[in-house]
Amino acid sequence: DTKLDSVILLSNYIIKGQRSHAIYTDFSNCLWLGQANGLYEFKDSSRIAPNQSHPAFKNRVEAITQLPDSTLVFGSKGYGVMLWKGDSVLQVSEKDGLTSNMLEDVHVDENGILWAATLNGLNKIVRTEEGVESRAFTTHTGLPSNEIYQIKSYKGQVWLCTTKGLVKFYEHPENKESPAPILQWIKNNVTAI
Repeated sequence: DTKLDSVILLSNYIIKGQRSHAIYTDFSNCLWLGQANGLYEFKDSSRIAPNQSHPAFKNRVEAITQLPDSTLVFGSKGYGVMLWKGDSVLQVSEKDGLTSNMLEDVHVDENGILWAATLNGLNKIVRTEEGVESRAFTTHTGLPSNEIYQIKSYKGQVWLCTTKGLVKFYEHPENKESPAPILQWIKNNVTAI
């Protein structure tokens, strides 16, 4: 089995001093490594850096996954979430609503939805015609902890590994309307003449 051979070779390669934070086999059976100095394909016992100029490709990669359309996704330390397919590279960062650019994990659920874990909360990332939409979930929206280390899903249910334990995540509908303010005290400064 070539996958098994690759993993055995990869094990030997890691033992020789190259620590991988993420290992992922894509839909084409390419083996990808996320390391402290970037993203690499592992082929013929060698690391091959992608021919990409974006600095995230040469920065620490924490997690790797793939969208149903074969877009490779990786979470970086400092650049947020990167989506890469062919010549197209799309960065999702704090300016797009991500809770942090320092990623811990990325995961694609059974519905093709991309989830990103940070130490500042959980992020749901959906591709749109204009780019991406990101929705953040934190302790303010009901999570027991903002420190999310890993995301998995099973039969449509998203699970989170947090500092407060394993969490069965439930996404509440987004409330786009602000609630009416509650007035608790009114002071009348009008003086009679």
